[in-house]
Amino acid sequence: MTRRPTWLVAAGLFIAVQAGVPQASTSRFWQVSTQADLLKGQVERLSIDYEGRLVLGPAAQTVLDATSPFIWSLAPGPDGSVFAGGGNDGLVWRIDRQGTSRIVLDATELEVHALAVGPDGALYAGTSPDGKVYRVDAQGRSSVFFDPDDKYIWSIVFDAQGRMYVGTGDKGLVYRVGPDGKGDVFCKTQATHAGSLVFDRQGQLLVGTESPGRVLRVTPAGKAFVLLDSPYREIRGLRLDKSGAIFAAAVNGKQGAEERAAAPSAEPPKITVVPSVSTEITAITVIDAPPASGSSSPAPRPAEPATAKGAVYRLAPAGAPEIVWESKDDQPFDLFPEDDGSVLVATGNAGKLFRLAGDPWRTMLVTRLGGQQVTAILGVGPSRYFATSNPAKVVRFGDAPATDVFTRSGNTATPDDTWSEWSGPYAQADGDAVKSPAARYLQWKALLKRLPADGQPPVLVSVNVAYLQRNLRPRVTSITVQPPGIVFQKPYPTGEPEIAGLAEVAPEARLPVFSTPLGTGGTSPSSGPALGRRMYQKSLQSLLWRADDDNEDRRQYDVYY
Repeated sequence: MTRRPTWLVAAGLFIAVQAGVPQASTSRFWQVSTQADLLKGQVERLSIDYEGRLVLGPAAQTVLDATSPFIWSLAPGPDGSVFAGGGNDGLVWRIDRQGTSRIVLDATELEVHALAVGPDGALYAGTSPDGKVYRVDAQGRSSVFFDPDDKYIWSIVFDAQGRMYVGTGDKGLVYRVGPDGKGDVFCKTQATHAGSLVFDRQGQLLVGTESPGRVLRVTPAGKAFVLLDSPYREIRGLRLDKSGAIFAAAVNGKQGAEERAAAPSAEPPKITVVPSVSTEITAITVIDAPPASGSSSPAPRPAEPATAKGAVYRLAPAGAPEIVWESKDDQPFDLFPEDDGSVLVATGNAGKLFRLAGDPWRTMLVTRLGGQQVTAILGVGPSRYFATSNPAKVVRFGDAPATDVFTRSGNTATPDDTWSEWSGPYAQADGDAVKSPAARYLQWKALLKRLPADGQPPVLVSVNVAYLQRNLRPRVTSITVQPPGIVFQKPYPTGEPEIAGLAEVAPEARLPVFSTPLGTGGTSPSSGPALGRRMYQKSLQSLLWRADDDNEDRRQYDVYY
């Protein structure tokens, strides 16, 4: 049986198979029970945990639904508010704690990739192209604060003395800017773009660069030292955890300026598998079990830059860099280390939010946020804010804590109005008959519901679908008649060699014809399984045939001669 896409949503986990008339085919089972199985689908308001179980995702609230296609940057305000910068119209929004938003800057340039609140309480916004840094005071008045001869402003940070540092492109320069708005080149990164800036515990500036993708540590005197020379094109999303370890997102793909300035036109990738056999769905089983404990997954493999879209590096305060996550499907945009040692990874182009944790590191899909890209993460107290693009939104997570199963069927590859209505719910853990009408495709969805405060959160461990393929005729594709006396050993004899297809024959009657090594002898012209070496046996006639059964049924033969 081949499967259609698995869709994972708060109201749905979807699969589809082809149905038909049962005859003599053998019943089979298809099971969705691992993290790899579930990650093939699309998830909304649900999480796939480290053990491969489907659980409720965090409660999310949209606090900004912008008309722009992008939100690129987030920054905390001094009063608990949040600033968000986007494109392609150069806007900056202020979002208060109640989730009300208003525009505080409408820049001439198209993009706002950098936001930071200075020690004076003013908001500073870096724009691109024709890069400038704007200052927006508490009264909402804006003015150009710093105007270098650089095309892009990628990052803004302040040191302990209140001096501003600005990462730019496409010359890869980092500027140090005084309170008067006058700046000098602080560091030449020898890269095309200086994209990510953050200070370490010793007050030294860390820089993530593009073309090449490196992490630099820069002394107060402006001397750069390479901490990581990655095989990836760009390093972005530099963050420090509470131990002082550095986390860096590494990506391949388009040049950063090109990637961040143009809106992707493609829809999020969808998985499509076309069925090749006919089946009848006979039953569906939902297994619910308590959370497992003590299990772990293997350590991540090293990244393969030629094929991987991105990776996450961890640079310990003392030690070599290690890759803690990589993906051939998802590109990391930003990182956020949590106090418990885990790390959130914001990705595109399917809008997935991952959490990395453990030793060895393991991956959990926290949720999908709706946009094609999750571009920025911001922590304000216990709340987490996430910026998305395509469409552009800002989403806030509140407290983390949505089992019934339904089915429907149809004869088109894409569900439409011709499909049956949803049948169910199927709530019996030991199995239930599918009530949807027979059709080529079947979908199923799982609905997880919030329980009262004194109840346990729902967990979906696995879903089993029993099905019966439409019986297909076996086919005899070839018959070969060997010369009189030519026989074959069985391919794996034990003890005295035995003749394939013959129950008993006297050993002294066997005479080797060829010196072909055992197991590499003749095969049938139809490329059947290998036989042993060819031998001569008087008074025997060998016939070889090949038959196929697409249902993989056990075959029985009647031979007439």
